[in-house]
Amino acid sequence: MSSYKIIELGEVQQKILRHFFDCKDKEPETVSHISTKLGLLQPSVYRSVDLLVKEEYLIKEGKYARGGKELIVTEKGAAAAVLFGITNDQLIKYFGKIKWKDSSAGNEVQFLQGFKDVIIGKPDKQEVLIRKMMEYFLKNNYFDENGTAKHLSADEFKRLLTYVAIEYHNAVGKPHTIRDLVDKYSLDKKQLKDILEKEKLRIDSIIRQLED
Repeated sequence: MSSYKIIELGEVQQKILRHFFDCKDKEPETVSHISTKLGLLQPSVYRSVDLLVKEEYLIKEGKYARGGKELIVTEKGAAAAVLFGITNDQLIKYFGKIKWKDSSAGNEVQFLQGFKDVIIGKPDKQEVLIRKMMEYFLKNNYFDENGTAKHLSADEFKRLLTYVAIEYHNAVGKPHTIRDLVDKYSLDKKQLKDILEKEKLRIDSIIRQLED
């Protein structure tokens, strides 16, 4: 599979993904229900849903509900939804709600809870850290053909945390959070320093170009 690109999902696909977590109705999530709630034509929603299923963001239930087959968000879809503004707590609530429909939903809750478990304390920007973790999973396409997240090896997990540390620093500039990550997960300090120094050189080069 190819690596994830956020531009693959257009405005309608993003609205559909967000809908699963924003909608408070108890109606089955079908194309008919989604088109009604979003005020979109069914053919447009159907095409977008077809793409989301093809790319493993959604799956279709085997049984038909009123208005068509019921749709369920995969772990890959959940990760993408975070990039579109949905919080990790909203995801956990959604998968907890559908556990009686989908026996694998408990695994999704465990997967999402895992992102919270690696957060150091309770930083003010906790959602930033979670979003960066989700982004990393998507960029590296760490999902199978069913949209289920793969289990990371120890090295993959350290690379994930290194990426998160750097991105968090770039986003909010709190070095003590990086030190906490390095200490807790025994990250390679030299590698992290080399990456940050290269990033600094790149930024300095851009600044010089703006000054010329």
